Amino acid sequence: MDAGHDEPSTADTQSQRNEKLRGEAVSSLAGGIAHDFNNILGAVLGFSKFLIDDLDPSSPQHVYAERIATASERGRDLVEQIFAFSRAGREERRPENIVALIEEATSALPGLVPTASVSISASPRALISNVNTDEIGQLLTILSINAGDALIGDRGEISVTVTEVSADHDDYRTLCSSADHSIHPTDDGSLEIVVGLPMPAKRFARINVTDSGTGMTRETLAKAFDPFFTTKGRALHAGLGLAVAHNIVEASGGSCTVRTAKGIGTTVSVWLPLIDEPAG
Repeated sequence: MDAGHDEPSTADTQSQRNEKLRGEAVSSLAGGIAHDFNNILGAVLGFSKFLIDDLDPSSPQHVYAERIATASERGRDLVEQIFAFSRAGREERRPENIVALIEEATSALPGLVPTASVSISASPRALISNVNTDEIGQLLTILSINAGDALIGDRGEISVTVTEVSADHDDYRTLCSSADHSIHPTDDGSLEIVVGLPMPAKRFARINVTDSGTGMTRETLAKAFDPFFTTKGRALHAGLGLAVAHNIVEASGGSCTVRTAKGIGTTVSVWLPLIDEPAG
């Protein structure tokens, strides 16, 4: 048996299977609803644009038609997020260098979170994991936008780190002992939740995305990975960010943790199992 793992009980294994089946059912349902809703939105958007073209630009009706079109376009954005949620974890995977993927994705972050100072610190050696290239880019984007949303004003900081952790390291043992979805306090007074165990491996890549923002309350942390939960308002956010991130990480054989403290900030950690194969 691999280092760092205790044999899971039958009850734990069945619980994990049930949770996976529930997740797959929710993803399939979301994808089906999104497909039908997208067709409806297409008709609404199309007819609203006909009205915009036909109506007098100075009339109130023209303004109403423009508002219908704007609302429909926001709906389309929401549908795209739901599609992403339903597809997450179903893409083809192959050995890739996590360090290179994260460095490439981080280069685009200043445009996505322009109010933040973004820094990255990565392992000097290649860390190879069996992942999907696009999904890792999407994962970092989700975590960074969430981090940006937590910042106050224009002086916030977001740091991204990529490190290698062995299965006999204390941090990995702590991860395994806490992977029960419950919230627990840490030595520094923060609150932490661990979602899932990574696949057995000798080494792991740990990706940390840390913000200097407002932090989360216990109530918010408890719901952070729930599909459609958001604290930012439905008009701009679908509440699918961490749910999509979790689907991607789980399908890649990994695990997520969130450590947060009110008024100090939040760190989301992603653990991905490493392999010895060369990158594709």
